[in-house]
Amino acid sequence: VVLGLTWGIFILILQLPLNLYAGTVLHKAATIVEARGDGDETTTEVENQESSKIVATSTGYKMGYDSINIVQEYEVDQQEEDHCNKDQLTFDFIGITQALFESKTAKRVVITIYYTNIFLVLGDYILVMSHAVVAMVGGNLCLPIAGLLASTLMFA
Repeated sequence: VVLGLTWGIFILILQLPLNLYAGTVLHKAATIVEARGDGDETTTEVENQESSKIVATSTGYKMGYDSINIVQEYEVDQQEEDHCNKDQLTFDFIGITQALFESKTAKRVVITIYYTNIFLVLGDYILVMSHAVVAMVGGNLCLPIAGLLASTLMFA
């Protein structure tokens, strides 16, 4: 089913507030979980010539006013480390669920929804790829065989 340009843009704009709200809720949940902490946060202090300090924590780093030019190498290393998530509780939906709810039922529900969603999204991806393979060969191929061929081409 093709929606067309007008309906497609309308639905895209309609989803923006929902995605913003969901992102805000997830951010607040992760902030609450990280604020609880487990005492494993490491803090490092590096002093430069003007006695300014750089304090590096697992959530980032704060710089003193004159320390930018003196410790450039340290900043590059810290920026690379910032892309790693050191807090396992906020790494994914399952970890956040474990941290917010102590119920195993809630964890099982989130795991079921999470992996069902991944399965359906990948199934949809294979279906689209199958239609693309059928279009490539001129329409003389059945969809299941095209799906096998698409899966094989993805792994190649």
